[in-house]
Amino acid sequence: MSDWFAVVDTARDEDLYPLVMASQDWTCLISGELDPALAPTLPYIVRLSKGRSLADAWQARGWGRGWGITLQYEGSTDNLRRHFKRFLFARLPDGMVAMFRFYDPLVFRRYLHASTPDEASPWFRGVDRYYLEGDTPGLLHDLRFEGRLVDNGQPV
Repeated sequence: MSDWFAVVDTARDEDLYPLVMASQDWTCLISGELDPALAPTLPYIVRLSKGRSLADAWQARGWGRGWGITLQYEGSTDNLRRHFKRFLFARLPDGMVAMFRFYDPLVFRRYLHASTPDEASPWFRGVDRYYLEGDTPGLLHDLRFEGRLVDNGQPV
């Protein structure tokens, strides 16, 4: 059975970093030696648990605020981190390499909708579905891959 995870952009809200740190199972998406002053602004992968602070806060006040993406995944936090690390940087048309903030729900949804099936399918390896907020307040996008991207957007 898959668990719920989030890729949280702690730069979006100063309350997010303490909520991530209070979670039982989390890891930073960025590796290497980092300036500790940057820690509250980095993306983190967190296993969401009902009745825990981050999950409750996200449900109560996080939707519509770009806190990150949520997904169902069967595996460990570390394996999910390895999965997402390969998508963290993108080569731009001019050859420059830039960080791809896929954990911004609006960026990620637009990217997946513009992707070919071959481009979208790697995002779903081991991931059952993504739940993303939409442009319209109260709309939840339920994204799955069935040979092509399927979006069952529904009101929250």
